[in-house]
Amino acid sequence: MKVKDINYYVKFIFSSLDGQFCLSTTDLEVLKLIKSEKTNESKRNYTIGDIVYFDSNEERNQKLKVTDVRIRRLVDDTENLKYGFDSSDCVNMFGENKEALFIIHVTIEKI
Repeated sequence: MKVKDINYYVKFIFSSLDGQFCLSTTDLEVLKLIKSEKTNESKRNYTIGDIVYFDSNEERNQKLKVTDVRIRRLVDDTENLKYGFDSSDCVNMFGENKEALFIIHVTIEKI
């Protein structure tokens, strides 16, 4: 089954510590826009020290360095992720919103 056909996916949050950048998505098509500076290919792995950019007209020239990667909010009931306020999440979600299974939080800094 293709990922785009399932109702659940991992929520990715990309954010800077200074609050100047935040992107939150459960949409694989949005994730494909995150490219490696070295290869210009969509990222499939994230490691501290990676340099990435978002392949959009507004963000293409802005390089971002991965400074931390965390897996958060592992639950046995996805309903638990719908309640409360996650202060590390973005105000808006990008792309198609799917129910999150857990969160991968990638901290970045502009370089």
